[in-house]
Amino acid sequence: MNRLGLNLNIFRYSEDMLYEYLYLRFKKRFNRVIRDKDKTYLFVDNQAKVLIVSHLDVVHSWNKYGNSEVYVVKNKYLWSPQGIGGDDRAGVHILYWISNSEYRNKVNYLFTKGEERGCVGARSFNIDYKDKLDLFAMIEFDREGRDFVMYRYRDSEWENYIAKITKRKSGIGSVSDISYLDLGVRGVNIGIGYYHNHSVAEYVVLADMLRAYHDGLALIKDILSKGKKWEYKEDKTRRWSYWGYYDWEYSGRYKSLYDDTDYKDLYTTSYIWFKFKMTSSCPYCNKISDLYQSDNGEIMCISCLIEFGYDIIYFNQYDTQGYFTGICMLCGKMDKVYINTRDMLIKCSSCDKTVVESLYRKIDNIRVKVKQ
Repeated sequence: MNRLGLNLNIFRYSEDMLYEYLYLRFKKRFNRVIRDKDKTYLFVDNQAKVLIVSHLDVVHSWNKYGNSEVYVVKNKYLWSPQGIGGDDRAGVHILYWISNSEYRNKVNYLFTKGEERGCVGARSFNIDYKDKLDLFAMIEFDREGRDFVMYRYRDSEWENYIAKITKRKSGIGSVSDISYLDLGVRGVNIGIGYYHNHSVAEYVVLADMLRAYHDGLALIKDILSKGKKWEYKEDKTRRWSYWGYYDWEYSGRYKSLYDDTDYKDLYTTSYIWFKFKMTSSCPYCNKISDLYQSDNGEIMCISCLIEFGYDIIYFNQYDTQGYFTGICMLCGKMDKVYINTRDMLIKCSSCDKTVVESLYRKIDNIRVKVKQ
């Protein structure tokens, strides 16, 4: 860690300040640093074969300058009483490390804004660069923990390849920036060592973050040395959801890729919507409004929800008493679940009591010691 160096400004700056900081820094080091007119993304085009991705925004309510309370705890963890924003500042930092490595000119860099508001920057980039880049693969650094996920790019050969190079297990994710990038190649999202994101209990394990950096370099090296294009073509009859792919023409029924559960009429049933933590521009209509987020990651205003014909079950983010039947985001089982507003996860009571509350007690103890 000391050899690489830890740039805490990446965890301190606001979204806009970090955008300008990286633009000025990368402008001095690379020839083609591109930003769109609305400043929703920052693209370093080295005309390379691998695209690496992270996002600049966080969900925490920092002030306009960012977060001044960033602590390194026992030289092992990053934490802040304001929310550390490891999702996805840890990913931004890994791209920063790569920009100082021997592979700095062998990858293209994409920093996006508004991922937590509906992957705004990724959508803009996709409009500007679809069918215009000649890539082998995409690697995103925006995953909790130490596994990897592939979203709609899941393929047995691609999955086995990632697992072999990184020695990681494959997990299941909902959505992130690469989900919206139609660049003709497959992508993977690598776990970067943050845990319990979207809450003040979030922390970053520096060893896991460092491992993600080295695993990313190993992937980049192997992809480039083999020279294989991991081609991807969208299947228009299938659509991605949090639980996997489902088929529009499969008689209104859905079959999970990951278990034998058969859910009837999944795409015609109600989505669970709860109020997101900010008032901002809706990614669909661009109007400033209160935003709402579903259990599968979609974010939009209430007008767009109605326009798109969603059946709405609304839960206020401060009301954690109402249980409903759904899928626990920790154990994956269909059960009586509720929205835990401390970490904004949908989970069953068993997972909440056995896993999360013990973590909160540990974090609270750390917080007290740090302030002392």
